[in-house]
Formats: sequence, C-alpha cells, structure tokens
Amino acid sequence: MVPVTQLTRPIIGSMSDPAIGITCRAVRARMVVAISEDGKRIGETHHNAWISDAIVDQIRERHEDDGWGYVRLSREFGIALTTVRKICTYERRAQTPARWKTLRGVHG
Repeated sequence: MVPVTQLTRPIIGSMSDPAIGITCRAVRARMVVAISEDGKRIGETHHNAWISDAIVDQIRERHEDDGWGYVRLSREFGIALTTVRKICTYERRAQTPARWKTLRGVHG
C-alpha cells in the first residue's frame, strides 16, 4: 500500500463504519497538470507522454552542456535516436505552460 504522503496532493477524509466498528480513511488524490495556450495538456502530464520532464531536462543538459551526441544519449536513456534528436533541437517537448489545472479524483 502506498503511504498517503506519496500520493499527489492527497485529500484525507474519515468514514466510520459502525457495522464493523472501525474508522476507514478515504483518499481522493488531486493532480496538477500543465496546460498550453491552446488548452491542451503538455509535458509529462500529457496522456501519451512516457518520458518525464526530468529526463527531458537531463537529455538537453547533457547535450548542450556536456557535448553528448545523439547516439550516446539514445543508448544511455534507452530512447529512440530520432526522439532524442527532436528533444535536443526543441522540436518535441518545447512548450511552456500557459496555466496549470487541478484535476480532482485522479487515481494512480
């Protein structure tokens, strides 16, 4: 079981069940997502994203600051060469959030 502290912005409420004589805790999580100017999810909060923002930042940092090539980055991170190239040239994952939106009742 995942501790409540590891959930994304949890809301804790109590529910009593007198039939079995215990108090249960219900957790309903909230998730904050990045929204583009067009009103669409972007970055790692997009439903098709499988590369985290942290990994994208690491790829760009190693390419720009450390001089790593696309082939080395591709092998190191286990990501297709064309995807690495598009990340490094800002063809992919280059948008900045226009606003943030809170989704309620998100599970996992």
